[in-house]
Amino acid sequence: METILSLRKRIDRLDDRIVALLARRFELARRIGHVKAALGGRVRDAQRERQILARLKALPAARACRTEVEKIYRTLLVASRHQQARNPRRRQEAR
Repeated sequence: METILSLRKRIDRLDDRIVALLARRFELARRIGHVKAALGGRVRDAQRERQILARLKALPAARACRTEVEKIYRTLLVASRHQQARNPRRRQEAR
């Protein structure tokens, strides 16, 4: 039987990987924000956000936790919009 300590260590390792992946995702979001700014586009793309949520909730791994996946990704999408809007002229658009 696994101990709480060993399970927590496994969670810690996963959290380390998740944070590293989030950093990579936010860097891509910032780059997308630069492209959108150059093209005169808006930060928020509600259609794209709906597509992302639908795709992720349909993943087999999300079967047991669709509600949680949606909640987490809604928060992540807001954070990604803020990353895209790091240019001071664009901050109001991210909301």
